[in-house]
Amino acid sequence: MNGVMVPPEGNIYNVLTATSTFSSFLKYVKTGGLQQVLQNPTPTTLLVPNDDAFGKLAHDVVEKMNDNHQFLVDVLEYHILETITCLAGFETGSVTTYEGEDISVTASGTKVVFNKNTTLIQANIIAYNGVMHVIDTVLLPP
Repeated sequence: MNGVMVPPEGNIYNVLTATSTFSSFLKYVKTGGLQQVLQNPTPTTLLVPNDDAFGKLAHDVVEKMNDNHQFLVDVLEYHILETITCLAGFETGSVTTYEGEDISVTASGTKVVFNKNTTLIQANIIAYNGVMHVIDTVLLPP
């Protein structure tokens, strides 16, 4: 062992609220009413876009997220996997989201890309109920 293991700082929702990098995602989680989903003890993987990712969204997508509650919920749920998958567990293929649609995965060593255009940029942020991976683009369901 090369270091001290630090226990998680709470559930996924707690970790999100403690990190300013995710303020846009957190705002939409609150608007969409998904706080409880991220607090549940159910094993979860969250592909969380950072604030820069939200800055890249087209204006019409942002408007639709603000105006259409179901679309917002679908977008948020498309970032949630109902299993715990750490970086080493991603394999090329697809994973099914909480929203019900699949996300394509291309994995090569520590490089993981979702839907051919979204890169995992920070991996394995551990919480009591799962793991978070930071991504550079907001995933949009088909």
